[in-house]
Amino acid sequence: MITQPHTIMPAGLADTRLLSGTRVEIDLAALRHNVQIVHDHVKPANIMAMIKANAYGHGLDIVASVLAEAGIDAFGVAHLAEALLIRGMGIRRPVLVLWPLFPDEMPLAVQADLDVTVVDEAIARQLSEAAQAQGKTLRVHFKIDTGMGRLGMDYRQAPDIIERCSALPGLESVGVYSHFAMVGRPEHEFTRVQLAQFKEAVEDVQSRGIDIPWRHIASTGAVEAIPDSWFSMVRLGIGLFGHHAMAHPGDDFPVKPVMSFHSRVRQVRQLQPGDSVSYGRTYRVTKPTTIAAVSVGYSDGYRRAFSNKAPVLINGVRHRIAGTVCMDWIMVEIQDDAPVAVGDDVVLFGSQGDETVTVTELCQMAKTIPYDLLCGVRDTVPRIAVNG
Repeated sequence: MITQPHTIMPAGLADTRLLSGTRVEIDLAALRHNVQIVHDHVKPANIMAMIKANAYGHGLDIVASVLAEAGIDAFGVAHLAEALLIRGMGIRRPVLVLWPLFPDEMPLAVQADLDVTVVDEAIARQLSEAAQAQGKTLRVHFKIDTGMGRLGMDYRQAPDIIERCSALPGLESVGVYSHFAMVGRPEHEFTRVQLAQFKEAVEDVQSRGIDIPWRHIASTGAVEAIPDSWFSMVRLGIGLFGHHAMAHPGDDFPVKPVMSFHSRVRQVRQLQPGDSVSYGRTYRVTKPTTIAAVSVGYSDGYRRAFSNKAPVLINGVRHRIAGTVCMDWIMVEIQDDAPVAVGDDVVLFGSQGDETVTVTELCQMAKTIPYDLLCGVRDTVPRIAVNG
């Protein structure tokens, strides 16, 4: 049985959690802006929106329809359940399942008219049988391993395998793709090696009279920096959601962050010199200090690595975490007697007034990447669509 994403919670629980003020806001205007930026940047290449992992934490059930309406050509997901959810929303655009399917999943993929990944000849034959059993044609994309060393067929063997698989009944060869290992460093020499190997395999396939319309290897980092990798399709995930794969992106890809993370102040109190805050007593009070207790913690995906250093915004002013991040709480040192009251909105990342706490600066503190931070916000935190 295919379940709804975890943003859909038991009756009453979502409303109760929302009352706590801990929530993620998804800016649909920013999302539409990003789609337009990407379209203008890569045209005439097609765009596959990668919305695996609950749309990188943004809520697949929120963003999929918006992306379809904004003109995305296809969707990419990790597993069958995500693809079936998209079909259940009434979206008929192509949806590619990246994971190789098990035999018992194949009839569902055929029935739902999905695009599926072929990593070897054995799976292609199983898919052919599943499609013929329903009297239908199944669209397939061939995954070529050019150096990632994770999934796919060796690029040297790929043309022969693709030629044999393309002749199987019940299959339509619509895509061939690969993936860069150095996604955040497109200037790396190994990226050029992989690109050359992909081109070699694709040209060999075409020389055999096999026309595969969608050829794709570029994800966000390559979209930002390697135009000759775009071919007829690009795959956009983190870029659509307003973040860069490169450490130092250029100015010609001005996407806007779509997600912001919020909570609220539960208590405001004065601590005196000699007092300490939170587990381990890692924060010691040296002067009379106002501390705000905020109901969010690592159970929500707010990292312990932010203890004693991450900024938050309250009423448009930056304040700093005091002490260790708890399971359900953070404490905030209020700067310079700034006004703070119970119920005030707290921005953990995002903008408030003229100030912004960026995902990039938090990633530097946590020694991680935006993909990890965004996906790490727990699915139990409600996602709320704003701005349309």
